[in-house]
Amino acid sequence: MQNDIVMRFSEDGDSFIPLGKTEVEAADAGEIVYASGHEVRTRRWTWRQSELGKIDDQTRDVFFPLDCFKGINDDKEDQAAADLVQQLKDIFGVEAVSGHVDSQQKEFSWE
Repeated sequence: MQNDIVMRFSEDGDSFIPLGKTEVEAADAGEIVYASGHEVRTRRWTWRQSELGKIDDQTRDVFFPLDCFKGINDDKEDQAAADLVQQLKDIFGVEAVSGHVDSQQKEFSWE
């Protein structure tokens, strides 16, 4: 589905507009990206943010990826997710949910 956010290797036809820029970049071949269709939202895991991911007064849904190493720092990732959910509720008064994806649980829906 076009609006789904997927973590995958970059593909031919992917486009990325760096935060604060207007020029389109191509992701490096085989680079890990978060994408919606061929619109890359983040590159180099989450270090390179895009214009498409910018939050403004029209934003209704926000996706915060928290990457961890399964079996190594699960407890820290769980605590970080719980803290983020609580802070979003306390500071912004919004509904927030968290979930996991991994090799066994490949999807998470917040709808």
